[in-house]
Amino acid sequence: MRIFLKIFLTFWLTVVLIAVAVGWVGYQFRGEVESHARLQWMQLLSQRQRLWAALETQGPAGARAWLAASPFRGRFFVVDRAGRELLGRALPPFLRARTQLPDAPFDTIGPWSKTGYRILLAPPRHPLLGVLFHRPGLLSLAFAVSALVAALLARHFSSPIDRLRLAASRLAQGELAARAGPLSRRLRDELSTLTVDFDRMAERLEGLVAAHRRLLQDVSHELRTPLARMRIALAIEERSPEAVGARARIEQEVNRLEQLVGQILDVSRLEGEQVVRDVWVDLPELVDMVVRDADFEAEPQGKDVRFDRPATDAVVLADDRLLRAALENVIRNGVRHTPPGTSVEVGLKGRQGSVEIRVRDHGAGVPLPLLADIFKPFFRVDDARDRRSGGYGLGLAIAARAVRAHGGEIHARNHPAGGLEIAIELPLA
Repeated sequence: MRIFLKIFLTFWLTVVLIAVAVGWVGYQFRGEVESHARLQWMQLLSQRQRLWAALETQGPAGARAWLAASPFRGRFFVVDRAGRELLGRALPPFLRARTQLPDAPFDTIGPWSKTGYRILLAPPRHPLLGVLFHRPGLLSLAFAVSALVAALLARHFSSPIDRLRLAASRLAQGELAARAGPLSRRLRDELSTLTVDFDRMAERLEGLVAAHRRLLQDVSHELRTPLARMRIALAIEERSPEAVGARARIEQEVNRLEQLVGQILDVSRLEGEQVVRDVWVDLPELVDMVVRDADFEAEPQGKDVRFDRPATDAVVLADDRLLRAALENVIRNGVRHTPPGTSVEVGLKGRQGSVEIRVRDHGAGVPLPLLADIFKPFFRVDDARDRRSGGYGLGLAIAARAVRAHGGEIHARNHPAGGLEIAIELPLA
């Protein structure tokens, strides 16, 4: 059964059962209800006699005093021949209509007093149970209205669910652009929030699938080049078995393939697995070790790496191997792009509950629209230049994923004095 029918029948049958129960109770106690109504009517007639006596003997002043002291004053209206009520009250519509009838019933409109006034009586209304019981048309109207309300409520709840079901079906069939769409209702409820969350999930899923497709394309492109070089070197080695250069080229390309596959595996692991942070790491000490290694590698190129180590300690809970790899990738990226004769400057500064590491080179920087893209896998600002430098565009991607896996943030900006500056912020233990 569709959820619309379930909700509709639940609401409507509940209303019908309540109405039937109320009617049954009214039927069972109809004698008591009618007896109570007769008693009320007799009380009103008795009180009208007293009001009539006060009006006849004491005039309008006596009637006004009686009305002021009586708990039944809301049922009696004393009017003169001009239609003015003694207390200045407006007549109920049904009494006003009855006064205009030539044969108005005596029980509602009394005779004229010698004082020029007469008493109008608003009788007690018939109990609601009796009205519904004795008027099947009104009861049918109540059932129809309840059915309409139940249908509107059912549609209110089932419509977003139907949209979610259709969008989920399209998504399951491979239509990644399928969305449930924003709801037009002004009132936001749990179903509308669920629809928004579903669209956000679908958008995230579409982005992940697109990213993986791009990753597969980039991986196949990167693997094709060293494999082609290896094929050429093998052909040369077959023609000339003594060719030492061919064997060296094959060994070099195998090392590159091993390095590339290792970096791809690191990206994949950081994308899908939970990083275990179980080592207390002295961050200044770790940065100092990485800087010394990078400076040793940069010296033959006429470059150096400088680190102004702070006097205070900063301890983080981390996967030390992964965090070291992230720092190495960022600092070596700076060494790769800073010109000879310049330095890569590394700084560490404590903050409230966190520590910030800044790495700045003196290269050409990155065009502003591309700053957010340098942390994507296989992204290169200058494809030809990065190929000559030996990079695959994976180092910063690995660093970004490693930093975020440690609960930190990584950002890049062009330094006002020139060069690229990358900031890493990690939470302190």
